[in-house]
Amino acid sequence: MTAKEPSVPTDATVKRLYAQSGNLCAFPACRVRIVQDAIMVGAICHIRAASPLGPRYDAGQTNAERHGEDNLILLCANHHRLVDGDVKAYPAEQLQGMKARHQASVARLTEEEASFGARLLVSVNQSGGIAAHHIETINIHTHGHTVMPQALPISAGMAFMGLDEVLAHMGASGHEQYQFNTQRFIYLRLIPPSNVTPLGTPQLWEVFKQARMLPMSERWNGMAVRNKCGAMYYIEGKPKEITSFTQGFSSGELWGMNSTVFEEVTPASRGNTPAHKVTIIPAVLMEKLYVQTLNNYVQVAQKVFQTPLPYTVECGIKGIQHAHVEFPRNPSGFNSGPIFEEAFRRVLLLTEATPEAMDALLARYFDEFYSELVGYRRKDVIAPSFVQSHALPSLSYS
Repeated sequence: MTAKEPSVPTDATVKRLYAQSGNLCAFPACRVRIVQDAIMVGAICHIRAASPLGPRYDAGQTNAERHGEDNLILLCANHHRLVDGDVKAYPAEQLQGMKARHQASVARLTEEEASFGARLLVSVNQSGGIAAHHIETINIHTHGHTVMPQALPISAGMAFMGLDEVLAHMGASGHEQYQFNTQRFIYLRLIPPSNVTPLGTPQLWEVFKQARMLPMSERWNGMAVRNKCGAMYYIEGKPKEITSFTQGFSSGELWGMNSTVFEEVTPASRGNTPAHKVTIIPAVLMEKLYVQTLNNYVQVAQKVFQTPLPYTVECGIKGIQHAHVEFPRNPSGFNSGPIFEEAFRRVLLLTEATPEAMDALLARYFDEFYSELVGYRRKDVIAPSFVQSHALPSLSYS
């Protein structure tokens, strides 16, 4: 009886591939680790595609060859998108050479390290997509090359700056340094196609000076500054502390973050149990910030930057373990929690710059956030009256 050919890489193949990778992306000079603290931020990539519609597909391959070690390479999510998005610049022969040079330059992992990483890679690969522990990071590219500064994989790629990064310098000599606390925040990224012509610094700065970009905030009375990443419009909370902002990059990417959406409340104590503070995420306020920010980003991308579709839209929230979500369901609101996860994110594709398309994208993100983290469908916890009065996304989406 003839053995059935594999439809995915075998566990042994994945283990060998990972062991020889040194737990690093194979793209030249990339130092992104494939597995970071038990989180998958890389992927198994086929050099010649696994399906007929994929990049560099070779109809002459057998399934065993297609899913064999020689046809596989480990890349971070950024470079996976890059090589698959430009097959002329990255033909199969170049990727094979890239892989061989990388494997020759790194130390082979130990048996224990290889087994641990391979288990994560196999579970993600067999899930058919992004599993719960697989968080994709996306850096900034123009014309097929990474531009600096890159979006660093801090906390699995949910922030582009380090915890102690200075985002703005103010004062006559620039000695006043402003930072953003990346311990807890919501964020939204609008990422243009990788082949878009980069913006010039003067054009980017002019857009921010004219206050066409809004910070991811209820307040808009902020300050526009240039920084090493590009240009930023930020809101200051405490002295020298940025609480919300929009950052623009020369690639055309826009990135908004907000750390003030959260509330700290102290519930009434029960009996001898001491009261303790609980973090609350107000659902309506959070949704309004996402709606406002996405609409602003798409409008600027379309009318000012003239960036073509589609856009990758990444939404996420971090630092939410033990937090509760406050819902406004009539006749009175209620809190649901605690949340057991530390973070949540979704990477979605916006193919139309219409209110309906943006509405559906955010409705999906909110619905999945509530249902997966606190166990409620959005339509069951947010009344239609609140959707209408606060201009929130509809309760259904396709």
